[in-house]
Amino acid sequence: MRKKLSSTVLKLLRGNQRLAHRINTSEHHFSPFSTRQEDRKFPLGVRGKLISDNVLSDAKNLIERMPFPFVRKSMKTLMSKEFKTVTKHFAKIVGSGHPIVKTTQQVLKSKNSAQTRKLIVLLISDLMSTTSTQAPPEEKETYTKNLSLAELTELLYIAFLLQRGLINMIQTNIQPNLLQDFELGNKMAVLGGDFLLAKATVMLSQLENSVVLGLMASAVRDMSHGLFTLPEQREHFDDHLIRNIPCSVQDWQQQNSLAHSSLLSNACRAVTVLHRKDQQYGDIYADFGHHLTLAQEARSDIERIVKSDPTHQVDISTTQFFSELCSLPSAVVSERKGSANQEWINSFLIREDDKFTRQTFSLKREKFLTTILMDKAALDRCEQVCGYHAEAALSALHTLPQSEARECLEKLTLSFI
Repeated sequence: MRKKLSSTVLKLLRGNQRLAHRINTSEHHFSPFSTRQEDRKFPLGVRGKLISDNVLSDAKNLIERMPFPFVRKSMKTLMSKEFKTVTKHFAKIVGSGHPIVKTTQQVLKSKNSAQTRKLIVLLISDLMSTTSTQAPPEEKETYTKNLSLAELTELLYIAFLLQRGLINMIQTNIQPNLLQDFELGNKMAVLGGDFLLAKATVMLSQLENSVVLGLMASAVRDMSHGLFTLPEQREHFDDHLIRNIPCSVQDWQQQNSLAHSSLLSNACRAVTVLHRKDQQYGDIYADFGHHLTLAQEARSDIERIVKSDPTHQVDISTTQFFSELCSLPSAVVSERKGSANQEWINSFLIREDDKFTRQTFSLKREKFLTTILMDKAALDRCEQVCGYHAEAALSALHTLPQSEARECLEKLTLSFI
């Protein structure tokens, strides 16, 4: 069986076994900040173990049988040797609690979820091949391009994940002895993310398709807007961020469409463009990617709130970035309270001392989570939203020819219901 394609540049760290051991065995039982955080150990990319290992294992086995023997490059070969020098700098911040440490830890330990987007893109490509009328040489080229598309889709996700680990040094209280480590961690997050974005851009240009380029550029634009306009858990947040908190299901859908579903939706449509079937199947696959991601995010939000301990002293180094205020249960309760003007949300905010240039707030987390957990009707509504998007994704698949690839995608979707 061929080597599994790497999904992230951080797997270069596997070459440094001593460093990998330090990452995998390091403990983060301290709180270097004054605010409280939730320590969640979600696998990278799915933010919660929502997809069964069996489903992904079946998908991988199917991918192995695809006609890709002519493409043996791993993601590791796409990275320049200069990037390996990052490992010696990374070793300096392993014990600091910077979010990039836990991001790397999750990637090193992750067996399935780091490749989920890549698998979905390749499964869709296989499904498209059942309707293909291309000659063998042309079909071979299409498969090669779809493999590159799958890899760069994962690269874009990891790049944004790394840069989301940036710490706002002004609005986050950091222990003085950790300031240097966090400054270095921020530099690594910026440079690492930019490096992956540059690599993805080169791969995108090699596809030589302006339509695909436009689709993936739109995804980058949407993610940039969606991921960086909502309040983060680890920081005090100001009036500007509070105004972006979703106060209804529609708001939640719009925010998550930008932050999460745009990447997979546009990648799915790009597959149909490479197969020259965009007019016939483009909307179907784009809808599938959109609704599958929203079902995944809805399930992740529900699990996050339901399994949370309001009294738990949380670890701020977690990679669960968005505040609980941005979750689906919060949006549903706010909508049920008729608080489109955020009055309900404001009741859980604590005005901080004016130490910053702008007035900042923190969340009364225990009171907030307890209130949501007591509203069973709101949690039922969240399940309905999750089910709606999962069923919409299935409906899109059911318009396509029956195949093993479609069956894998159906199982993947059903895992969220």
